[in-house]
Amino acid sequence: MLNRMKRVLAASLTVALVVAPCAGAYAATETNTSSSTSTSTESTTSESVAEVATTSSAGGVTTSTPGVYTAKSVNGSAVATPAATIASAFGLASNEKAYTKVYDLTAKKSPAAAAVLNAVAATQNAAVGPMINIEFGKMTAGKYSLLPKTGAIEMRLALPKNFVQAGATYAVVRVSEGGLFEIIPASVDANGNLAFVTNGGQGAYAVIRY
Repeated sequence: MLNRMKRVLAASLTVALVVAPCAGAYAATETNTSSSTSTSTESTTSESVAEVATTSSAGGVTTSTPGVYTAKSVNGSAVATPAATIASAFGLASNEKAYTKVYDLTAKKSPAAAAVLNAVAATQNAAVGPMINIEFGKMTAGKYSLLPKTGAIEMRLALPKNFVQAGATYAVVRVSEGGLFEIIPASVDANGNLAFVTNGGQGAYAVIRY
């Protein structure tokens, strides 16, 4: 049964990668940190982009990396791991800097990706909250490329008030290219600020509540 579910999720995510829009940022994917079978070459993909940086914060933390933070389904987002730590962990050269993209994932624009996230959440009988895409990449002489799917990067998300319940347990579903998925433990403070640790590269994420 589990193998069949994984095949269905893999097929759904393959569709998501084909149909999801690409608006200077990629559509929906990232890798399962518990898996070493990924064959993705995301970290070698690059694109020339106008380097725009927006600031964002969550839980009293201002994001440590420049990037594009446009997600409206959360009340703020921030990379909590210091940019210097990310640069060192990923071996960035002196002319490179970490660059992050956080943007909304919607069922209307990315129906297959949303279906995969909902399917994984359903296996846990969990309520689904904000869905977002997160990309951890780098800028090199005006060219943007994804970081490899390694390392440990802490994120903070300010959850909408209507998704915060006292005493509830929270986690984050991450789905990657090829149908790999993982449920990442998360903590939420009294003000609804969620913290979790993920890795580099690109992923489709959904906050879930038990």
